[in-house]
Amino acid sequence: MKAVLYIQAAIGHLTKGFFFGLLFAVGVFFVLQLDQYYAQEEAIGELPIIHEIEDYYLEGWNAFSDILHLPEIEIPTLLASTVSPTHTQKLPDLTWNYQEVYNKLANKGFSKGKLRAAEKYLDYIDQHKEIAIHDMQESGVFASIKLAQALLESGAGRSKLARSTHNHFGIKARANKTGRLKLRNKQYDLLTDYDYTPSQPAIGVFKMTDDHHYDRFEKYRNVGDSYWRHTQLVTRNCTLGKVGCYSWIWKTFPVGDAKCDITSAANSFYSFSKLSPEYFFNGNRELPYFAAAAAGLKMAGYATSKTYHQKLSYIIVTYELWKFDMMVKRDLNG
Repeated sequence: MKAVLYIQAAIGHLTKGFFFGLLFAVGVFFVLQLDQYYAQEEAIGELPIIHEIEDYYLEGWNAFSDILHLPEIEIPTLLASTVSPTHTQKLPDLTWNYQEVYNKLANKGFSKGKLRAAEKYLDYIDQHKEIAIHDMQESGVFASIKLAQALLESGAGRSKLARSTHNHFGIKARANKTGRLKLRNKQYDLLTDYDYTPSQPAIGVFKMTDDHHYDRFEKYRNVGDSYWRHTQLVTRNCTLGKVGCYSWIWKTFPVGDAKCDITSAANSFYSFSKLSPEYFFNGNRELPYFAAAAAGLKMAGYATSKTYHQKLSYIIVTYELWKFDMMVKRDLNG
């Protein structure tokens, strides 16, 4: 009888121990998730950007007309791809101005630290804007998105990867046949640079931990090659709805359109991304073209950051990178 009582008591202690252990594990998991959430929010907060996309761009043509200093009713006609070369209405001044953007940020109350960071962003834009504009003229990839991605991925050209490899977009090298075999067999420590094949114009690979300790990134001769490699990546033929398919973005969301509906695209990628159309911008499905493009990159798997699309959009708004897109479209329309 005593033995039975001892067994019952032991089982009771074990059950209590298991319950409290499970409760502790759940608590730790919740704290870690909360820390991760705040870390992501803090990462956005640390960037030298203005969080105002919802304040004026998402309102549609009314807000957009204020930015372009044009009457609301004339904008859709002026920015349509079918605009007549003989149109007599003067198009807005779309000149991007370093000092004007800097003054805007200073007037917005940026701290001295954020203004110094903003200067690095502005220096980067000023140095690389012509490459982005040329690439847009050749390929249709928005200069605003390209510059925003480069700023974010390379830390305005100051990251270790950017300085070591001229890789400004975090583009990874793919494992070749021997590399894939080692990966399948989980022989991660046996992987070498020779197990990866860079794509032209890349000239080699660079080992740096990202998602995995065995990751390799492509290495380029210069920044221009990095920009062109990015264009190759986001314009290659692919099937809508499959991870890594980005070429549809540049035709689906026309430059200048303030109300691009992302519903269909988000639904196409949902089986992969598990992100609903409402996920991206606080329930808004109709977005300015560049925000829709940023959401398109996110839903198609360009980056793992939960706020990647927001960061790109805020960078574009803050530094008025949309002006480069408008300028290219204006010039192409004659």
